[in-house]
Amino acid sequence: REVDRAIAAELGELRERYDPAGLAWLIDAVQRRSATRGRSGALYLLIDASGNRVAGNLPAWPDAAPGAARWINFDFELGEPADAVRHPARAAVHTFDSHHLLVGTDVAQRNAVAQHLRDALAWSTLLAALLSGMVGWWYSRRVGARVRAAARACDEILAGDSAARLPARAAGDEFDQLACAVNRALEHAERQTLAARATYSGAARELRVPLHRLRMRLESLAQRTAGEEMREALGAALGDLERAQRTLATLLQIAHAAADTPLSQAERIDLAELARSMVELYAPAAREAGLALAVHAAGSCAVTGNRQLLAQLLASLLENALKFVPAGGAVEVSVAAQGDGGAQLSVADNGPGIAP
Repeated sequence: REVDRAIAAELGELRERYDPAGLAWLIDAVQRRSATRGRSGALYLLIDASGNRVAGNLPAWPDAAPGAARWINFDFELGEPADAVRHPARAAVHTFDSHHLLVGTDVAQRNAVAQHLRDALAWSTLLAALLSGMVGWWYSRRVGARVRAAARACDEILAGDSAARLPARAAGDEFDQLACAVNRALEHAERQTLAARATYSGAARELRVPLHRLRMRLESLAQRTAGEEMREALGAALGDLERAQRTLATLLQIAHAAADTPLSQAERIDLAELARSMVELYAPAAREAGLALAVHAAGSCAVTGNRQLLAQLLASLLENALKFVPAGGAVEVSVAAQGDGGAQLSVADNGPGIAP
């Protein structure tokens, strides 16, 4: 320790100079150093063989016997007897012939500084641990909130909400970079889905009328053909065509499913506009079959329903009319609003009907 090194150095100097100078010099040196206290808190005491004080600034020898130990720790009183304060001290002891010399240091101030340092270290360690805990708690909550928000967005996407995106803030941290990358991937996938949906829907609509025309021609040809073998071939062709039409209907359903519009979803529909569109779609097939196809749906007529189901209903009725009404006949589609807010849709023809 620093105190021990300072004491040992001073005692070593006194021993070296004692041999040539003698006891008188030693007494004078102890007296001078006791008066000036060259070191901070320096303590000196020189006693003879009988224990009598010869020189120094300590009133009496400590409890330890002279010469019993080279290093001793003891307490001494500082100040007037009425206001004396006990201070801790550490000293080294050396014997010069029949005299004993104690050279020490008052360590009260050093101990107080050391205690202050220990207290400061303990408090700083506690504050650092507390601050680290608070920062960790805040960061874990922040990270947990970001992860939960991302998980909720993923659940929404998996539930079918194609417009949902991972939340991104303006901080630009790692979470934001990841969210932006995932959002770009989702937007790319949505564009691909829209392109596929448009392809399905366009192909289905473009193929529907030609397939219907082909079916009408094959059915007409089958009715005019007398040979059994030819009728069987035409029947097989009609079967294949029917399967192709079912596949076409499936493609339309896939397109609606990709658009997140299930068949059971209701919406506000202009029934008159839908009737006009369907009649326009089947007009070429009606002309080819020699039928007069007309629509009576002036203005608009809004109802709540499913556009796909209503379109399928009209398509089924029109295909049935085109199939069974003979050439020269007429098919009429009409839409009329009702007083209760509803609407009436009818498909009428002058064909032979169904026998009872």
